[in-house]
Amino acid sequence: MANTDHEEDILMEEDTAHRPPEQNTANAFALTDAVKLLSTAISTQFQQFTEKLQEDNKSSAQQLSKKFKENIAGKLKYEGNKLSALALQQTNTLQTNAGASNSFNQPFRSGSRRTPQPSDVCYRCFQTGHWKTRCPLNISTSSNPK
Repeated sequence: MANTDHEEDILMEEDTAHRPPEQNTANAFALTDAVKLLSTAISTQFQQFTEKLQEDNKSSAQQLSKKFKENIAGKLKYEGNKLSALALQQTNTLQTNAGASNSFNQPFRSGSRRTPQPSDVCYRCFQTGHWKTRCPLNISTSSNPK
């Protein structure tokens, strides 16, 4: 069988070799037209696929953008809820402390009756254990010559 296929190829070559040149040229033009037709069909299909892919990419990008925006909105809502709860908690704490602070003396306010601690520093002599108002080196105003 392989031998007969080979013989047919040889016969076709001999047949085309003995054809007139006009017929070979017509076949070449027909082949050229067929190639052009196929290439235009392929290019139009390629353009259609490209457009479809671009549309799919746009729609998926829009979906991702929408999901991202929804996610951000959800996170902002969650953070807002956390912040409002924290603000409410701090307001309650401040109100509770405001009621208790009336009886509490501020340690460095004038007229404070808090006793000095060993870590307190005097800003006149820079010794620890007392304050400037109770410094042992206080010089009375009457002994200061003016």
